[in-house]
Amino acid sequence: MCYNEFMKKLLAHKIILGTAGALIVGFAGTVLYLSAANNHKSQTSGNSTTTTESVPPVTEKGAMPSSSTTSTTKAALNQTAPSGSSTGLAALNTSVTAQSSPSDGSISITFYPEGGGSYTIQQLVSGAWQTVKENVSYSGVGGLQDGSLASGENSKTLRLLKIDNGQYSAVSKEFTITRQDVTAAGGIKTYN
Repeated sequence: MCYNEFMKKLLAHKIILGTAGALIVGFAGTVLYLSAANNHKSQTSGNSTTTTESVPPVTEKGAMPSSSTTSTTKAALNQTAPSGSSTGLAALNTSVTAQSSPSDGSISITFYPEGGGSYTIQQLVSGAWQTVKENVSYSGVGGLQDGSLASGENSKTLRLLKIDNGQYSAVSKEFTITRQDVTAAGGIKTYN
């Protein structure tokens, strides 16, 4: 066998092997993609309405990073949220983390109640509590985001109400998030 024939056969085998390898890699990638898409589809199907909110990552010295999503499911709520300061509800152990965004000057606000369940977030406006988010399902991991303190706002007073069996059962203390506190804490502050 002459050298040229040997090189032609070797080159033909390399092309065939390269093409076969590319097909195998492409097929494996397609299978993995379809599997992940089917897994996501099965997690979001069902009778309840499910949406996903983005939650900014919160990292503190010595703290684990939070999950990046919070699932929201609407369930039956049999009463309206209380609008007064006196609710007669049990105390809900909750903390709040406020983290500033250097890009737009806003401050994200995230509640961390003990345990999962359904919650309503209220803001104090002109002496009355107004509902910001109602009947939000929280898995107990990653934080429950209220929204943010816009760049023009200096403070916001919030509280969290827990819902059990369609009724409000517990309320957190009032949290007043101030831009000055967050700035003085280096851009991130936890209120207990």
